[in-house]
Amino acid sequence: MPSDIKVLLVDDQRENLVEYEGMLKELTDYHVRAVDNSAEAIALCQREPFDVLITDVRMPGKNGDEMFGEIKKIQPDIRCIVITGFPGQDAPINFLKLGAHDFLFKAEFSAQTMLRAVDNQVQIVRLRRQTAEMQKQLAAFQKTIQEIMATVQSVTRLTRAPELQMSLHSFAETAAMMLQAPAAAIFLMEPDSQNLVARCAVGAAPNETPVPVGRGFAGRIAQAGRVRALSRAEAGSWPGDEIAGSVEAGRKSALGVPLIAQNVCIGVMEVFDKPEFGPQDVELLSRLAGLCASTLDLINATQMADNLLMRALKLAAGSEAAEAGQPAEAAKAALNGMAETVKQIDLVGSSGRAAIIADQIRQLSAYGPEAAAFCEKLLGDLLEMFRAQRESLPEIKI
Repeated sequence: MPSDIKVLLVDDQRENLVEYEGMLKELTDYHVRAVDNSAEAIALCQREPFDVLITDVRMPGKNGDEMFGEIKKIQPDIRCIVITGFPGQDAPINFLKLGAHDFLFKAEFSAQTMLRAVDNQVQIVRLRRQTAEMQKQLAAFQKTIQEIMATVQSVTRLTRAPELQMSLHSFAETAAMMLQAPAAAIFLMEPDSQNLVARCAVGAAPNETPVPVGRGFAGRIAQAGRVRALSRAEAGSWPGDEIAGSVEAGRKSALGVPLIAQNVCIGVMEVFDKPEFGPQDVELLSRLAGLCASTLDLINATQMADNLLMRALKLAAGSEAAEAGQPAEAAKAALNGMAETVKQIDLVGSSGRAAIIADQIRQLSAYGPEAAAFCEKLLGDLLEMFRAQRESLPEIKI
C-alpha cells in the first residue's frame, strides 16, 4: 500500500537535489517532490499539502528561513528539516525561531542520517494524525451518547405521549370513582429523579409545581416507597401545604400509593378528601396503582424502542455518507445490527410485562362492573397502541 506521507525537497544546487531525492525514493515509499527554488516551493504548497519540508539555507531570492516562514503560514503543521553547511550562520537561528524541527549538517551528512531525520518527523506526523482521528471518533462517540441520552430523557417525559395522557386520565378518573373520593391525581417523577409533578388530576386542576422527593405528601410517599393515608386532623400540620400551589395544598385527607416499575418509583397515585379510608380502599388503590405503573412502564418501553430504532436508522444512514473504508463499514454493520435487534424486540412479551399486566387486569376487573369496564377499555387501548406502532415502523434498508 503506497505511503500517504508527502515530502518536499528544496535546494538550489541541482546535484544535491537529485542526490536527496534519489536517497528518499530508494529507501522509503514516501511521495517526494523536489524543486530548486523557494518561489516554486511556496507556490507548490499553495496547491497541495506536504508533511515534511527539507530545505537548504542559502538560495537565490528568498533564503530557506524566509521561505519556511511563508510556507508555515500556508501549512502550519508542516515539519521542517534544515540542511546547512555553516552551523554559525544566523539562518539556523531564524529557523529555530520559526519552529524548525531538525538540522542536518553537510559535514556529517549521509543517507542514513537523512533517513533517520525524516523518519523521526514522519512518526510525529502519523501520531498527530492518529490523535486527530481519535479525537474525531471521540467527538462522534460523545455526540452519539448525547443523542441517546436526549432520547432517554425525552421518553422519560412520558406526558408528551398522547396514549399516556389518555391513560393517566382514565386511571385518575377510575381511582376517584371506585374509591368514591372527590379528587384524584397522578404525580410522575421528573427526569432528575428529585421532583414529582402532578401530570393528571380529576376533581382538581393539575399543576406543574414541582414537589421535591421527601416533601409534601407525594414526595414523602415516593421517598418511603410505601402506601400512606393521612387526614388533616391527624397530621396537625398538613404535609401538602408545604408546597404552595400544589394540588395537595388545602386537602382534608389523602391516600397515596407509589407507582413502582422495574423496582423504581416512577410516581405516586393519590385520592383526596374522602372522610375515611378503609382497608378495601387501600387494597383497591394499590391494585390500580400497580396496573398504572405497569402500563406506564410498557408505554415507556415501546417509546424507548421506537426512539432508539429511529436513532439507529439515523446513525446508520449517516455512516453511508462517511468516507469509504473499514471503520465506516464496521460502524455501518454495528448500527445495522442494533437497528435489527431493536426492531425484533417483542416488547409485549419481554421481561414478563404482558403476563404482569394481564394478571393485574384480571385481579382489578373482579372489583365490580365499573372496574371490569375500565380494564376492558385499558386493554383495548394498549392493543390499539401496539398495532399502530408496529404498522408505523419503517423497513430497515441500509
